[in-house]
Amino acid sequence: MGKTKEQLKEFKDRNVRFIRPVFVDILGRILDFTVPIEEFENLIKDGKGFDGSSVEGFARTEESDLRFIPDTDTLIILPWEYKGIEKSWREAIIFGRIIDSSGKEYEGDIRTLLKNIIEKYKDIGILKCGAEIEFFIFEDDKSPLHTDEGGYFRSGLYGEIRKEAQLTLNEMGIQTEFDHHEVAQSQHEIDLTYTDALKMADEIILAKYVVKRIAKKYGVYASFMP
Repeated sequence: MGKTKEQLKEFKDRNVRFIRPVFVDILGRILDFTVPIEEFENLIKDGKGFDGSSVEGFARTEESDLRFIPDTDTLIILPWEYKGIEKSWREAIIFGRIIDSSGKEYEGDIRTLLKNIIEKYKDIGILKCGAEIEFFIFEDDKSPLHTDEGGYFRSGLYGEIRKEAQLTLNEMGIQTEFDHHEVAQSQHEIDLTYTDALKMADEIILAKYVVKRIAKKYGVYASFMP
């Protein structure tokens, strides 16, 4: 519990008021819920149950009782502050694994599947990987209208979104290598520095989340659809 106590102290020092456990569905979409920091120790100890039948590609109704078990090594305090009418606060994100009602690993948990594959093949050294995060910048999420006429290594518009995304990711401990405009109109790329495969999977999810959030600040929409 020493590590948990240290994290609680950091939460207090940095005005972290909520924890957001995150996982993904079979389509790779980020799913989350929120608990106040007062429940953090209970979350670490017992996890949090949820209805798996409401998650696309997860459980059937008769086997819907699933539980999120956090991995404290993945906890990241988000670098921005949320401002309400009278209060301000920060949030921290944490990844984890999903178990079923019997306490066994849930077979639909993509992160656990990857972790098991890494463990199975660790002897041959397939442990690290990198990622090229490619996305389009559209005017909105209703229609795929191009926002620039750029091309491969030709600047186009919204390069500042790539830059701000990298700075934000760096603050979160996620290292990037470079960015550029891609071949198609409105297509952009940010490359993440190679790391352990499981950590990279988490970083890809967070990178997509950060890019979408920053694009929204600029009044445009970031799409990762092929």
